[in-house]
This record gives sequence, structure tokens and C-alpha cells, in this order.
Amino acid sequence: MTIRLKLTLLYSLILTLVVVLFSIVLYTLQNRAAFEIVERSLAGIHRRTVNPGPGRPPQDADQRSEPFVPRDNFNQPLVQLRDLENSILQKSDSIGDASLPLSDSGFSSVLQGETWLERAFVEEEWFLIRSELDTTGGAATVESAPMIVQVALPI
Repeated sequence: MTIRLKLTLLYSLILTLVVVLFSIVLYTLQNRAAFEIVERSLAGIHRRTVNPGPGRPPQDADQRSEPFVPRDNFNQPLVQLRDLENSILQKSDSIGDASLPLSDSGFSSVLQGETWLERAFVEEEWFLIRSELDTTGGAATVESAPMIVQVALPI
């Protein structure tokens, strides 16, 4: 092999490594940024589900018979309410016959007051699911009973 061919191969290899490394770093940063955006959106949706604003169902539990769950809409997230026995109480119409899963470790974490995030495959699509205990007596509770509120967005 000539020195010219060796240098060409060496520089090609270096260029390939730099491009691959740059691509991996860029993909990782973009993935984290997108994940953080979805996570913040889920936190906002949870707040609005627990404490609906003007034009939404009232926050006083005595003035309603059912918890507030957003109804089927193209832009609506999936929302599901569970009791402290991990049974599904109510879910948004957009979920259909499916349900948002909550793993055993997630269930125990939520019962301890922690927010639990997990990815799950529901109805042929990946979702990021945020589960959190609501003990505030907000819109996600019936007769002030604590409930687990789950909200999900596709990722």
C-alpha cells in the first residue's frame, strides 16, 4: 500500500468516527429535550386535571358526582383514575377498551407520594405515562377520596 492510500484510509476512518460520534451526541441531546418537553406537558395536564380552571367542572367535590376526566378529543391526552387498590375507576374515552398500565414498583412509589414515569406500549403506540397520587380533594377525587391520576402522551 502506498502512503497516499494509507493516509486516505486513515482520514476517511477519522472522518467517519467524528460524524458517527457527532450523530450520537446530537441524537442523545435531542431525545432528552423531547422527553423533557413531554414530561413538562404531562405535569401541566396533571395539574389541570386535578385543579381545573374557569370553564371546567367545579373544584368543590360536593358540587359534582364524578371526577373530571377530559373527554375524547384529537389533542387530548389519555387520562385514567385509579383507586388505592389499583383498580381503574374512570378513564377518558380516547383510551377505549385499553388501560394505562401501572407496574407494581410504580404503584408502591405512587402510594408513597412519589411521581412515577414509565413508558408503555398501549393500543399499538408508545406512551409516556405519569402517575401521581392526588390527596388534595381536587377535581380528580370523588368525595375527597384519594386517587391515583395517570396521564399519558404519545412519544
